[in-house]
Amino acid sequence: MRRWINTTGAAFLLAVALATGADAAVRIEGGEGAFPTIQAAIDAAPDNAVIEIDSGSYPETLTIGKPLTLRGLDAGGAKPRLDGGKGPSAITITAADVTIDGLDISLSAARRMKFGVFSAYSEEACVMVRAGGAVISNSRMTGCHYGIFVRAGDGFTIEGNEIADNLFGGIMILNSRNGAIRGNRVDANAYGGISVGSVIFPPGMMTALRPLAGDVLITEETRSLEQAMSTDIEINGNTVSENGHTGIGIGGAARVRIVDNEAVGNGGAPVPRSNPPFVFGSSATIRGYGIGLICDARENQVKNNRATGNDSHGILLDTAFDNDVTANIVRANEVGIGVFGSTANRFADNMVTDNTGTGIRLERGLATNPPPVLNLLSGNDLKDNGINAYDTSGRDTAPARVQGTPKGGKLGASDLSRANQWDDGTRGNHFSDFDEDSEGFKDANGDGIGDTSHPIPGGKAVDRFPLQAAVKAGALDPALPSGLVLTACGFPGACLTDSGCQLQ
Repeated sequence: MRRWINTTGAAFLLAVALATGADAAVRIEGGEGAFPTIQAAIDAAPDNAVIEIDSGSYPETLTIGKPLTLRGLDAGGAKPRLDGGKGPSAITITAADVTIDGLDISLSAARRMKFGVFSAYSEEACVMVRAGGAVISNSRMTGCHYGIFVRAGDGFTIEGNEIADNLFGGIMILNSRNGAIRGNRVDANAYGGISVGSVIFPPGMMTALRPLAGDVLITEETRSLEQAMSTDIEINGNTVSENGHTGIGIGGAARVRIVDNEAVGNGGAPVPRSNPPFVFGSSATIRGYGIGLICDARENQVKNNRATGNDSHGILLDTAFDNDVTANIVRANEVGIGVFGSTANRFADNMVTDNTGTGIRLERGLATNPPPVLNLLSGNDLKDNGINAYDTSGRDTAPARVQGTPKGGKLGASDLSRANQWDDGTRGNHFSDFDEDSEGFKDANGDGIGDTSHPIPGGKAVDRFPLQAAVKAGALDPALPSGLVLTACGFPGACLTDSGCQLQ
């Protein structure tokens, strides 16, 4: 079988001969002879080469240290399958501007790591990226610790892949920025689907922690927290379903746009006891969620997503601040939108329906969290939930030891006892249990805005302008059918400082 390698200023012929029981052979016609492996072809190819690989099985691990493209061609026998066996990663990218396209990648003998704080960071994956400009597309990753792990990458694109049945997570983006994750299907990974986070392991820290951490593969970080923080990432048009705990989790990251994704049926798998043990998030009731902003996640946008049938939260904010959650459809979870110790967020025009517990629920969570204050909620459609709304603000104050510097943003002492604002000054929210005369709703002038305020159960919050009519969630048609929480330190309850991970 023969395929061309297209290069800048040259064209080489790559021949891959495969037979049952025989080694794969790689030859570059016009070069210096035949090569037994794809790695040998990579080593021989010049910069910016395009290496095309036919269908077949390739039992090897690859390291790519120059800009080039590996492109799999389905010649009728399915995508070429690269099996890295028991290696930590099947493909390791150490150079900028590498493209992987059209491959089926696995580690058939990947080790199963003990669940714990550090296993979230072990840099083991079907594709391990350690440079900027990587493009990974139209490929399948399965049976690895992570499907794709991007570490300290500035600029990356992950698009059109199937990432399923990995031993810990689907996609992990750590200390990286300026990337896009688009149109992937991320299903049935043991813990998380798509995770974006930031963490600092300073020089010497892993040596000190080795007795506790074991033989995890974690790179120590020489940059400051602000330099390393994951920022400016787009997560768009992905389907993320049936992952063990987390669908899409953003922890300790900023300016991430989560738009037009489908997060369905995530969570429900028991979370194993960690080593060391610690609290998973702000509540033991968080068994899983569709989309989450965790541990000082800020300035992020969650818009036009569908979060349905997740266990236990559709959308979760846990000690997050200054985020926009708008025009999402959140249906048939236990809690539609859950907010723990999070401040100064905006929730608008979400359709929150048929959740068995609470539609939108705001509470402090851990005693060391601030109460959820300075949040603004308007235009949301709360319909046929077990309890449509619940908010402890206005009566719940934080312990004195955290006042002034709580997680979730800087707050003044007077803010800690303020109620959240359930209207924007002219428009409140629609409550299906408060939209008829018999339920106390009054609208003398017929403008669809109630004349009587609606108290929110749980605290002192009040919707001054409740709506009579249901609200359509943005441009989405609500009639259409629905198709570790990784924090800054990889798990709920673990947050980031300049000196490393700190458990709550």
